[in-house]
Amino acid sequence: MKSVFITGGSAGIGLELCKLYLSKGFNVGTCSFEEESKLSLPKSLFYYQVDVTNKEDIKNAIDNFYKKNNRLDIVIANAGIRMDKKTIPNFSFGTKVIDVNVNGVLNTFAPSVAIMEKQGFGQLVAIASISGMTGMPGMAIYGASKSAVINLCESFAIDLKKHNIHVTTIAPGFIKTEQVSRNNHSMPFMLSPTEAAFKIYKAIEKKKGLYVFPLPMMIIAKALYFMPRRIYRKVMEYDLLGMQKG
Repeated sequence: MKSVFITGGSAGIGLELCKLYLSKGFNVGTCSFEEESKLSLPKSLFYYQVDVTNKEDIKNAIDNFYKKNNRLDIVIANAGIRMDKKTIPNFSFGTKVIDVNVNGVLNTFAPSVAIMEKQGFGQLVAIASISGMTGMPGMAIYGASKSAVINLCESFAIDLKKHNIHVTTIAPGFIKTEQVSRNNHSMPFMLSPTEAAFKIYKAIEKKKGLYVFPLPMMIIAKALYFMPRRIYRKVMEYDLLGMQKG
């Protein structure tokens, strides 16, 4: 039976991915920093109370999950945090965002690559964000963390191909989660976690390199990415896309 390990699976996209993979017949392992007794999780889930910033703890969880299932087909680095949108970034909390969103991915991938290299196959997946494609107002540190993930995974996709390890980066737009609900600006083309999980599942199944969704947000993100930077900064400065207010 195939197996998948998903970090940050206690809520939102992570939990929906856990449920979806269970329905597809996978052995599913997940982790978060919360106590299992406080969560409403499927009974057949392998759960580990782990903070992804703790390198040894996440390694032990993934190793334990692998030993119980004797294979590790997919690892999804989904755990992440964000900052409330502010004009002046909270720099002290920003280091925590980088630690979880970037180092958490590295800490998750490191033991997974060791296992996949040994077994001769596997797929690494990281959940990034459309905000990692351009420098959006009020999202400096969060966006930078997701940009780092996109770049890391693009390099990993090249480096690990010879080991038969595929790498997929997922860059969603707005997903209706508790974190996103705190935003005070417009959030067009928002999807539910269930809708997002299904799209992510299909992208992973197809072994896509970079999957940006939904389509309208991908078009906007690509247009902003290729826009001359002087013009881009003016567009954002004058809030022509309604990014800074609801």
